[in-house]
Amino acid sequence: MQLLMPFPAFRFNVSGNSPPCRPDPLYHLAFADDPLRDEVLTYAHWALSQNTNRTYNSGEKRFTQFCLMNRLLSPTGDILPASEGTLIYFASYLARTVRHSTIKLYLAAVRNLHMRSGFSDPVVDRPLLKKVLRGILRYRGSPRTLRQPVTPRVLLNIRPVLKGQLSPRDFSMVWAAFTLAFFGFLRCSEFTYQGVHSFNS
Repeated sequence: MQLLMPFPAFRFNVSGNSPPCRPDPLYHLAFADDPLRDEVLTYAHWALSQNTNRTYNSGEKRFTQFCLMNRLLSPTGDILPASEGTLIYFASYLARTVRHSTIKLYLAAVRNLHMRSGFSDPVVDRPLLKKVLRGILRYRGSPRTLRQPVTPRVLLNIRPVLKGQLSPRDFSMVWAAFTLAFFGFLRCSEFTYQGVHSFNS
């Protein structure tokens, strides 16, 4: 079984000197050579699904590249822990190319990177970051799901599919529900309810 080993935060030293290594947060002197350490690493790895781990890896790489590109480093040359300003500029940088939901996902990856490196949650108690994220959502807008109308032709195309997959009794029941819902919504939207201001109870 391949384990995702915890590692110190990414480091880049401006002066060229090697910064001191941060201790592994999952390291314990009493269990350095004990099989229990392997079990701890296994549990830490399985806390997230494989898909989430892959997505977080992508977000961590974007964050690292952003920090190194803009030299957002501490005096010791470490990108962690990230300041609120760094997170705000990272989110705004991402807003150029990705949606709000992806920005939130990448910030979760940065949060996971901090926790894995022994730091506290960098997103909690960050009111200005939340304000900027809300502004990105309102300015960029959320993508709308295009829903095609259910026309009589669509309804008639559904009928043979249902008839081929259901028993005669189940088909009659489901088809009755489909047609009742179709004509009910049609009547509601076109005749009974034309808007808030024209509603007549």
